[in-house]
Amino acid sequence: MVAQKSGIASATDVGPHSWRLLALDRDSGQILGDREAHKGVPRMKRHVKASHASATPATDGRYIVALLGSEGLFCFDMNGTLKWRQDLGVMDVGLVDDPSMQWGPASSPVIHQNLVIVQNDRHKESFLAAYDIVTGKEAWRTTHDEYPSWATLAVVKTATRTEIVTNAGKHIRGFDAKTGQELWRLSDNNTQVKVPTPVIAGDLVIVTGGYPPGGRPIYAIRPGGSGDVGATHIAWKRTVGHRTRALRCSIAASSMYAPTTVC
Repeated sequence: MVAQKSGIASATDVGPHSWRLLALDRDSGQILGDREAHKGVPRMKRHVKASHASATPATDGRYIVALLGSEGLFCFDMNGTLKWRQDLGVMDVGLVDDPSMQWGPASSPVIHQNLVIVQNDRHKESFLAAYDIVTGKEAWRTTHDEYPSWATLAVVKTATRTEIVTNAGKHIRGFDAKTGQELWRLSDNNTQVKVPTPVIAGDLVIVTGGYPPGGRPIYAIRPGGSGDVGATHIAWKRTVGHRTRALRCSIAASSMYAPTTVC
């Protein structure tokens, strides 16, 4: 069943679904492995153009981690055997102005050293959390007030510490990778629909995206800050006047390429 709202509809799936982990041969596309991770009726609605498994799996060569939306965070060994599962609750992500318009999450898990880190920015009780990759035990969790976001976190190393950078509508934030403590934040003026992953370019973190009004700034942020970094750690800022809601910047040598669509 599809809610009627032009372009941003929600779909309610009432029948059972099967969430699966697939392994494909890179050269031929042949399916090498197929494991069912979960079966059941989805716990929430989704965007009509999306699925209930929008996140990208991550691996460190020992384990494969998959975030299957509200059905949970799953960890497998390289043979596809389930090692552990964590229930992250209903990942209620959707339209800020109308919470009934559920679109489903898309943030992907990131493996850093021996931790699986998940950005879960939703309508209520948003959090950033880390889990031990071997046992699945929660290592730390940091809650904060935030708009729904579909961005995947980035990990940046400085001379003195490792930071986790998240991109969301109220704030772009930096966290301590060891403890989850919030280190710094940059206000993005309560924008909505944050999708792009922060990109590391040398000693800068490039962050953009959001809607409305459609032409969002591109920020180049110096990590290593503390508190509000709006006046201290912005290397540069560009407002290009194009739609950057789902833009992802690409870095090559000393140049940054930001594909845009003229509106």
